[in-house]
Amino acid sequence: MSYHAILEGAKGLWFYTYRRPNGAVLSDAPALWFALTWVVRELAVMRPILEKGTPKPPPFANLAAGLKAKAWRYRLRDYIVIANTTSRYIECPQALFDRHWIPLFEPRRYLPELLIEMGGRHLMRPYQILVFRSRIF
Repeated sequence: MSYHAILEGAKGLWFYTYRRPNGAVLSDAPALWFALTWVVRELAVMRPILEKGTPKPPPFANLAAGLKAKAWRYRLRDYIVIANTTSRYIECPQALFDRHWIPLFEPRRYLPELLIEMGGRHLMRPYQILVFRSRIF
């Protein structure tokens, strides 16, 4: 939801609750707490790019319905955030398979391993978010 808000133009995010509706606190659910802190760490890394980067068009046109993307230039590199905002599998833009792009915040850097392959197409999972940084050549 945080990245989706950014892609929709949010200028700031605020995480405000520690207590869950059932009375438990987030630290009682380690997986949920880890997921929240992971996103906060990613956004801390992305903060200078989002605040000081120069917006630019993504390197692909005509995004499939359900995909949202934004791009920025910051300190000689380009950055892209792309999100599948639906519950469907959607084909990832071909331009992101160029060696020019490096996936960030992922356990693997080889894009096809981060996607689902079906019928020779590489699909983003429902609600999947990918962040990329360009290489400097």
